[in-house]
Amino acid sequence: MTLIALCLALQDPDVVKVTLDVKNASFRTVLDLLRVQTKVPIEIEAEAKKTIDLDETKMDLSVKDLPLTAALKLILLPEGLKAKVVDKKKVLIVLSKDK
Repeated sequence: MTLIALCLALQDPDVVKVTLDVKNASFRTVLDLLRVQTKVPIEIEAEAKKTIDLDETKMDLSVKDLPLTAALKLILLPEGLKAKVVDKKKVLIVLSKDK
């Protein structure tokens, strides 16, 4: 694997791993921690933003060496949201069609 390919893989949300243990943290805080840890941009679609209060929605999350997209799934599904990977380099949070 070339250095460029390795760097791209390290930013791929389906590949990059996260370890996080938070209790009663706001949705915004958890997303910020995931962004900082992974260096992967995480954006929220306008329609999805309307359905959740980023500061008032609290959660507990404890994950170890889990792919970013899997960790996001744990916090997004209960809120009727899902993560959409864009060009293997960023995540867009959108409304789940199942909502």
